Amino acid sequence: MSPTIIHISLLLLTLAFAPLNVPGNGDVEANIQLRPQEVLIGQPADLQITVTIPVDGLLIWPGQEQLEAQNIEILRFGVIDTLEHIDEKITMQQKHRITAWEEGYIPIPPLEFTFISEKDTIIFESKAQLFEVKGVEVDIQEAIRDIKPLFTFPWTFREILPYILVTVGVLLIILLLFLFLKNRKKPVEESTIWEKPEVPAHIAAISSLETLRRKELWQKGEIKAFHSELTAILRKYLYKRFHLDAIEMTTGEILHYLPEHIEDKELQSEFKLIFELADMVKFAKFKPDDQEHERMLEKALVFVKNTTVIVNNKE
Repeated sequence: MSPTIIHISLLLLTLAFAPLNVPGNGDVEANIQLRPQEVLIGQPADLQITVTIPVDGLLIWPGQEQLEAQNIEILRFGVIDTLEHIDEKITMQQKHRITAWEEGYIPIPPLEFTFISEKDTIIFESKAQLFEVKGVEVDIQEAIRDIKPLFTFPWTFREILPYILVTVGVLLIILLLFLFLKNRKKPVEESTIWEKPEVPAHIAAISSLETLRRKELWQKGEIKAFHSELTAILRKYLYKRFHLDAIEMTTGEILHYLPEHIEDKELQSEFKLIFELADMVKFAKFKPDDQEHERMLEKALVFVKNTTVIVNNKE
């Protein structure tokens, strides 16, 4: 039997079992178009569904399973679009991309739609279609050849343009940042009393200690900050007065080198008491009595005042 006869027979058989729209319901209509109707195996085709219904109702479209059950693979399940709205009727369309992997004539049976309105519920169907899938002719006598390499296409300017714009933008930002940092004026830091050579060390220390007193840190509960600043003032005093690098030293190192500059044992003991109490506050979270804070400040003033002219008994 020739392929043409088979084609006609399958088409007549499909149409014979395809129910028409429900009689008396000419307001609803569904049509299906295959473009193209003949493809090679694995090639895609468009299955376009067009439906016309009254506007005063709800239409339930056939699901994806109705098509996949017919040896047809759906490559893309289309969305529903509204084409036109004329004379109380609306026309909608849905387009699927399909293919098939079996050679032959594949019937697409009627697709079932349900229209629900206030008056009635109507079930109607589209007409059947026949999807012809042809095989690829292979010459078995021809020599086997390698698979053709992938085609490469040169980049177009439109494809390159986004990368150019991003690169230029990044370079521009870097340039502007460089110029900003280069031309930015560094703020002029005012020299503190400790950095002014004309101010003696004991004056700088006494002034700083009195400023610390006026801050009332320990009265505000900032005990650790008070003792940290108190010992920092004495460290700066030792550096400016005796050139002892106490700022970078630990308490133990300062106490080790202090006798080289101050011979008075009582002053050494008072200084040790100030620093050991500060270390306990800073590192052991010790909380002295309120009187101790004021007492340590007074001891620091006494230490400064009694070492203003004592440098190995030569000043």
